[in-house]
Amino acid sequence: MPLMPMLLLLLPPQTGTGKTYTMEGGPRGSDDGRKLSPQAGVIPRSIKQIFDLIESNGMDSTVKVSFLELYNEELTDLLTFDDSSNRLR
Repeated sequence: MPLMPMLLLLLPPQTGTGKTYTMEGGPRGSDDGRKLSPQAGVIPRSIKQIFDLIESNGMDSTVKVSFLELYNEELTDLLTFDDSSNRLR
């Protein structure tokens, strides 16, 4: 199976600069995610591009996702449901 490129995004910590809108964007274009809104952010555009590439190549693939937050020098896994284990060391 061919290796897929990894995407790493680092954002500056300034408050009120539009990071959330840049990353997430505006309203969804469709409920199934196949059509992006013109206001789509970096995250939905990146995810769509990855899945479009997988689909167009007919590859058998596994996609693993991490969504981490670094705040006050603490790293948190935002996709973990267990509050006691979401702080990473």
